Amino acid sequence: MAVTVLTAFAVILGVTGPNLAHAYAASGLASCRGNCTSLSGTFLSQVNPTPSTRCCTWWSGPIDQAGGFPVTMGQLSRFSPLVFDARGFAPVGYAAFAFTLGVTVGVLTRRTVPAMAIALACVAIVQLGWPTVVRPHLIPPATATSAVRVDVSTARIGHNGGLAVPVTDMPGAWIISNQTITPSGQVFVLPDVAACNTGTQQQCNGFLARQHLRRQITYQPASRFWAFQAYETAILAVLSLALAGFCVWWIRSRRVTP
Repeated sequence: MAVTVLTAFAVILGVTGPNLAHAYAASGLASCRGNCTSLSGTFLSQVNPTPSTRCCTWWSGPIDQAGGFPVTMGQLSRFSPLVFDARGFAPVGYAAFAFTLGVTVGVLTRRTVPAMAIALACVAIVQLGWPTVVRPHLIPPATATSAVRVDVSTARIGHNGGLAVPVTDMPGAWIISNQTITPSGQVFVLPDVAACNTGTQQQCNGFLARQHLRRQITYQPASRFWAFQAYETAILAVLSLALAGFCVWWIRSRRVTP
């Protein structure tokens, strides 16, 4: 039974995988480094996500256009780890990976409950670590530096005195780093001055305005969301196919021939 299920799943991945890879290559997303909206549309028109993810994407459309839910120092956009894995067609990739991983562990251990526990732990580790270890490196981020007006009432002050001004002019973008720098390019650290220690908020803001500070951010534009979805789903599909193939090989190699 296990061989039949794994063989069927491997066939499904084998049939759909080349078509997905061809559609992805033909879309031009692999070489896209700027605005990928039109290219993403070409690719997505050939991909049919599950009804649940389509409903989630439809329902969240107005929120995405507004840049996401407002949160401290920015917005909870669809790039956020809690949102990204539940949107688009990435859930299909994660489901396929979780299934084939669970079957693989079960085939190796031959114990149902331990296999479920191990697979659950591995999937949890992947989903917790992927957003910080893998996802930021799938596409090189963009950078932007511009003059900024620092207001101490809204800026975040770090433990070392560094200032971070909220990014409000890039709705839906994934802000990877946000620094306030001096005209010479050095990271600005709030000095020990009377205007900001004992003075009023207006006096401190006036002092900061005279420093001619600039904001330097590293980010992923909102238009790259579907490109990230395509990269991530393709990687998970390849891993799922590899696990399914390994399981079929493992079972067949240990089958006792009468």
